[in-house]
Amino acid sequence: MRRRESPTKVKYKYKIGEYVLISRIANAVTDPEATKAKVLPLITPAMTDKEIERLFNENVVYSLLDDEAEYIDDELGEQLQNKLDAKGEDTGAVCGN
Repeated sequence: MRRRESPTKVKYKYKIGEYVLISRIANAVTDPEATKAKVLPLITPAMTDKEIERLFNENVVYSLLDDEAEYIDDELGEQLQNKLDAKGEDTGAVCGN
């Protein structure tokens, strides 16, 4: 399993033979416990609530993914979603890596 620090979309895929099929595109999900564990050591008593909130926003940790998913950026996510939408399906087979 892999974790990435700043993704925005997740591409779900599966392999059939030599083909990689994309089943769907979704928003990346944060891991609140991992984010909290990363941020708490950075907080000092002198920090304001606004500064602490900024720390949490700047240090988001995203959930682990299995081998059938990977993080992608918004632009690629939008391109792939447009291809799936063009097929007229919520899920589809857009070949790619």
